[in-house]
Amino acid sequence: MYNAGILLSLKNNTFASGRKVDGTIVSLIGVSAGDKVSLDPGALGVELGGNLRLPASAYANWGVTVGTGGYGIRDNAGAMEFKNSGGAWAAIASAAASAGGWTDDGTIVRLDTGTDAVAIGGTTSATSRFFCDATTGNIFNDAGADIDFRIESDLNANHLWVDAGLFGGVGGFGFGIAAAADAFLLVNPPAFTVQASSLCTRVRFASSGGAVTVPAGTCPIAATLYLSEPNLTAVGTIDDAYTLRVAAAPTEGTRNGAIWATGPVRFDSMPTSAAGLPVGTLWNNAGVVNIA
Repeated sequence: MYNAGILLSLKNNTFASGRKVDGTIVSLIGVSAGDKVSLDPGALGVELGGNLRLPASAYANWGVTVGTGGYGIRDNAGAMEFKNSGGAWAAIASAAASAGGWTDDGTIVRLDTGTDAVAIGGTTSATSRFFCDATTGNIFNDAGADIDFRIESDLNANHLWVDAGLFGGVGGFGFGIAAAADAFLLVNPPAFTVQASSLCTRVRFASSGGAVTVPAGTCPIAATLYLSEPNLTAVGTIDDAYTLRVAAAPTEGTRNGAIWATGPVRFDSMPTSAAGLPVGTLWNNAGVVNIA
């Protein structure tokens, strides 16, 4: 059954009503306001051999609800808009606005141009949580918000943790563990098993990858690890302050120790008297190293 007001109704290529002029053209005669054309050609849908013209401010709706209450596309005074089911009418981006979009090359998805940028959580570098472009680089949290960054491994939820709020917003790093308020950089991995018959280290600085080239001139110091003094502001009381502190020695080895040095060990600016030195401190007794 077809609703009243439908002037022409086609179903499965059979004319249910309307006026047929010849074998290829259907002409509507006496069209008045509210008249409709109903097409139900089965799986084919609607096929047009030319252009489709709708009046200004018309809607193309899907579903049973038509007009602004339905969803689809519409002409809003010359501006094309779309609406998803349950959504709201929004502008369809113009070609100029979408020109700097994404391209799928089959194996990689990339930005269309080298001047485009990616922003997440904002519209500029200063307001985004993550921003990337060809000139600024990759910036996380340029706005300086208290937003942490965390990388997980297969089994460790805190493989790398950057805590933005530690130390009053200065931030801190945790490797293998969450960043903590007692160190700017904390390395404390969970239990793990090393390969058989290999070195076992928590942190290792290796030099097998290649030599560091020292150019012409004088290099005052070359070292694998260079430690400066802690640079402390003692508002309270500091019991012991050291540039390097070895907390304890292992006991599981055949031979154990807190420090193992292969080669000469140099001590500069050693005290020349034991007076006032803590017990266990090395001092220079006329060229002989003594222990206070």
